[in-house]
Amino acid sequence: MFKIEIFLLILVLLLVNDCLGKKEKSSVVKIPEDKEIANDYIPQSSKEYYFISNDHRDCASPACGGFFLKPLNNDLNLGDIYVSEALVINGLDYSHLQSVDTMNEKESNVIVGGVVKPSDTHPGYSCIHISDIFKAMELQLDGTVVNSDMVVAKPSFYMMKSSPIMCGRIGRCAPIATLRLNTNEIGFLQDYEQPYTGVVALLDKVWFKTRLVSNDNHNAISRGYILNDVLHISRVFINIKDPFTPCAKPLATCDHSLGVVPVFTRNTDRCKIFDTCVIQGPCHLMIPHCPEGYSLASVISGPKACPKYYCDPSFLSNTNPTPFGYFKK
Repeated sequence: MFKIEIFLLILVLLLVNDCLGKKEKSSVVKIPEDKEIANDYIPQSSKEYYFISNDHRDCASPACGGFFLKPLNNDLNLGDIYVSEALVINGLDYSHLQSVDTMNEKESNVIVGGVVKPSDTHPGYSCIHISDIFKAMELQLDGTVVNSDMVVAKPSFYMMKSSPIMCGRIGRCAPIATLRLNTNEIGFLQDYEQPYTGVVALLDKVWFKTRLVSNDNHNAISRGYILNDVLHISRVFINIKDPFTPCAKPLATCDHSLGVVPVFTRNTDRCKIFDTCVIQGPCHLMIPHCPEGYSLASVISGPKACPKYYCDPSFLSNTNPTPFGYFKK
């Protein structure tokens, strides 16, 4: 009897050890190299990104009157590209190309993403097919517009996404993946720093952060330099097609006979969404002013159903245009 018990005990130990061994083997996962992950995660395309500026030369079209394109991250110091015309797609507003401001001799306040092709209407000339337009968010310090050449290090232009690497699976964890535009350079960051949320009053910080690091079509373009795995941002360009999907009208279900009114919040697309019903209380009558380049928006918010104000970039559609939300007459 004792021998049988010993045999059973040994058998159990062998089975447990075998299970543990299998579990250990199954937990060994091949972690691909950073670039291998990133190249699958951020697919490359034929789209290129350019600063665009109007051609003000005084001669006949199509030789003059088109646009000049300056490639971002122009490591080869290529000259400007002249295109006789621009074709916008995806329902973009062409008027943004007619109000381009030059920030300095190297940059304008508008970046376009697209493909340069031979012109169908002007033989011998080129046309840019534009699928994205980005405009620079204003940034001022002490009443002076910030010079984007303040930093000594040479800046580059990036898009950022959440890193696909699971931090719990490996020792080194970089939560942000970067794509250096117009190149095949993929990198990873620990963090980023930007001046906007500390300078622009009433900027919607939740919305802004989801534009800086985005896994969908909401990516902003960040201009800055990387030092010690941190991107130091000096300028941000926002896609003018924001939000990408028009805001739906919020459905408020409050019984006004009970003396309550609806209050709202904003989602990451700056759209107004119904929150809850509250009893309206006294509100401050002061209406704030936004800095240059920004427009005032508001939603009626809790707990007293008072206006909550935001300063959104003026070139974006105003998703909450009336100062007093649902009190609009």
